[in-house]
Amino acid sequence: MMSQLVRYAPVIPLIEGGRPRHILEVGPGSEGLAKFLTRRFVGAETDFSDYTGAARRPSAQMLAVRADGAALPFAADAFDLVLMIDVLEHVAPGARAGIVRECVRVARGTVAIGFPAGASAEAHDREYDRWLRARGLPRPGWLAEHLAHPFPSAGEVAPALDGACWAALD
Repeated sequence: MMSQLVRYAPVIPLIEGGRPRHILEVGPGSEGLAKFLTRRFVGAETDFSDYTGAARRPSAQMLAVRADGAALPFAADAFDLVLMIDVLEHVAPGARAGIVRECVRVARGTVAIGFPAGASAEAHDREYDRWLRARGLPRPGWLAEHLAHPFPSAGEVAPALDGACWAALD
């Protein structure tokens, strides 16, 4: 829970302060924002398995929509707030810009994208992988994806934001 709170902490004020009516989270798994939000939101996800290999029931607060982030089934400007938290590091670098452009397309307001970045984040994942292997423990699916692709950077994401105002947060 603490790990997820750290991920979502920067976007919670966007919701509490801005009071967006229509919220989309791209790649929420089975819960995503629902752990921190009591109201309904739309969650677009390719599957809701949370790396378990079996479908999981999405949170009751989430209107779950099976969709690929690169082809969201929503009209342009449909959402006041579009969130994509810890998704891009699971996507091959060549596919990232398309997903970011789709988030921008369906947003009429704020787009908030969060992802681990930098050498220290990559080193942390490699160290965790070594720790698991030393104990004969299996590598989780999310970690395999992290290790398969270099982490995204703000410089990689910025061109796909189509000139929108953006800021990189540490």
